[in-house]
Amino acid sequence: MIVEAGARSGSLRTAHEANSLGRGVAAIPGLVTSITSVGPHELIKRRQAVIATETSDITMLLETGQPATKRVIRSELGSEIVDRRPPSLDGPNLSL
Repeated sequence: MIVEAGARSGSLRTAHEANSLGRGVAAIPGLVTSITSVGPHELIKRRQAVIATETSDITMLLETGQPATKRVIRSELGSEIVDRRPPSLDGPNLSL
């Protein structure tokens, strides 16, 4: 989980190492005008981290080491269900 990181931060090095080991990385973006938000924004932009927007995103990352996927599944009746299982548990990654 990366909350703040400058452009040349040790946190970014740790995030890159986690990615190389197959571990999920999440980032909480901050203000676009803040120098401490450059790192999280770059990780998200380069798809090296997922955006953590709610506590369940963080919980899933801590429990499984992988970020939750968010799939919308449409039932026969037209209602939508959000599936938040990690990719390792739901087979092929069918994220929308």
